[in-house]
Amino acid sequence: MFQRIFLLAICLTVMTIFVGCSGGDGRPQPVRTVATITFSGSPIEGATVSFSPVGDSGAAAHGKTDADGEVKLTTYEHGDGAVPGSYKVLVSKLLVSEEEEDPNSEDATPYESLLPDRYGNITYTDLTAEVTEDGKNAFTLNLTK
Repeated sequence: MFQRIFLLAICLTVMTIFVGCSGGDGRPQPVRTVATITFSGSPIEGATVSFSPVGDSGAAAHGKTDADGEVKLTTYEHGDGAVPGSYKVLVSKLLVSEEEEDPNSEDATPYESLLPDRYGNITYTDLTAEVTEDGKNAFTLNLTK
């Protein structure tokens, strides 16, 4: 009887260690990651920032900049950061038109991009970031015209 209880205790201890070390849900664990976004040297408030993984590294992370142009990235839960890996960075800020335009018109544009379009396009962005498990992971990205 004692051997069975002892064996059960050992099995439960080993299982607890494995579940605890893996984060419990099998997902890659994010690390604190922040970025400061400026345009021509001035902070951008309200811009959408996305970290898009390059290849199989990382997992997509996103956030919105505050008044100082800073964004705390989110992968799974608000502000949890980004998974270590290589990323292309996308930044966009749109001004939605409040004018009622004919949606069938060729000139109809429901929004206006306040930043150069290349920063919001995965093919053309030249912004990159390398998030590391033990690094500072604080990026300053200055967008230009």
